Amino acid sequence: MPPSFRLGRRERPPASLHTWLTRVLAEEPALGDASLRRAARHAAMGSWEHARDLLAATGKDWALRTHRVSVLAHGALGLQWATAWLLAEPESLDARVLGAQVDVLELRALILRRDPSATNELAAAVVEGLEELAELAPADPGPWISLLTLAPVLGEGRAVRTRWGEASFETGEQSFEWFREAVARDPENWLAHQLMLRAQISRLRMSPPRESLALLDYAAAVAAAVDPESPLIVLGVHAAAALDQGALVPLLRPSELGWFTERLGQDLDAAFEGWFRGAGLRRHPQAGYDLAALAGALNRARRGADAHEVAAELAALTGVALPPDAEEPSP
Repeated sequence: MPPSFRLGRRERPPASLHTWLTRVLAEEPALGDASLRRAARHAAMGSWEHARDLLAATGKDWALRTHRVSVLAHGALGLQWATAWLLAEPESLDARVLGAQVDVLELRALILRRDPSATNELAAAVVEGLEELAELAPADPGPWISLLTLAPVLGEGRAVRTRWGEASFETGEQSFEWFREAVARDPENWLAHQLMLRAQISRLRMSPPRESLALLDYAAAVAAAVDPESPLIVLGVHAAAALDQGALVPLLRPSELGWFTERLGQDLDAAFEGWFRGAGLRRHPQAGYDLAALAGALNRARRGADAHEVAAELAALTGVALPPDAEEPSP
C-alpha cells in the first residue's frame, strides 16, 4: 500500500493520485512482469504448468524468484492448483516452496481472524516444514522469507539490540534470526527487508509513540549499509508511512514531531535523488511498491511535481495510465 503520511491534518493535497496509487498496485500485482501475469492467469484457470515453467526459468535470481512466488502464492489462496502441482510432482522443490508459502498465508489468515483451527500444533508443523525445506534448498532465501512472513503473528520472544553494519537497532529475537538467514543468501532482498519492517511494526504496535520511532532506527541501519542508489534507501519512506498509518504521528510531542518531520524530509530526498534520480534508476522486481510509496509520500509532503514524476514512472512500468486529474503536477 502507498503511504498516507500527512504533514498537516487541516490542509491535504488532492486525493486523486493517492487513490490511483492504491488502485494500480491492486490491479497489477505482477508489477509489469508479463511472464508472471500470464502464469498467474493460467493458474487461476487451474493450469499449474505455466507456474512451474516460470519458476524453473527464474532459476537463482532470488529477488525475482521471491517476487514471483509471493504473487503466485497470493493468487493460489482458495484454489487447488498449487496442491495439484505438488501431488503431480512431489519431488519438485519449486512446488514445495510455493506450497509452503501458500500454507504460510493461510495460517496467517487463520491466526489474524482468531480461527480456532489455528492451533499451536498447526503453527509448529508449518514452521518445521519450512525449516526442513530450508535444509533441502540451502541457497534459497525463500523458506526463510516465508518464516519471516509469520513473525508478526507468531510472537517474537525477547527484544535484543543488534548491530547492522556500523549502526544498530532493537528487534525481536525470532524475526531477526529469520531475517539474518534470508539476507545471508540474498543481501539486498527487497521482500526480506519489507517483512522485517512489518515484524518491527507488529512488535512496536503497543509501544508508546516515542518508542515507536525506533522503527526508523531499523530503516536507518539498513540505509547506512547500502550504497545511495540502492532501492533499500526507500525503506525509510515505508517506515514513516507505517508510523502514520498507525495513527502515531499526531501523538508525538512537538519536539519529537519536529525531529520526525525533518527525518522524513531527509529520507524523501535520499530516496528521490539517490535511488529514483541516481546514475540510473535501479529497477527490481518489486520496484512498483517503492515507486508508489515514494510518489505517495512526496504528494503528501506537497511536492507535487516530484510526486508526478515518480508516478509517471510507475504508470510506464505497470501500463496503468494516470487519471486525467493526476496527469499534471499540483502547484
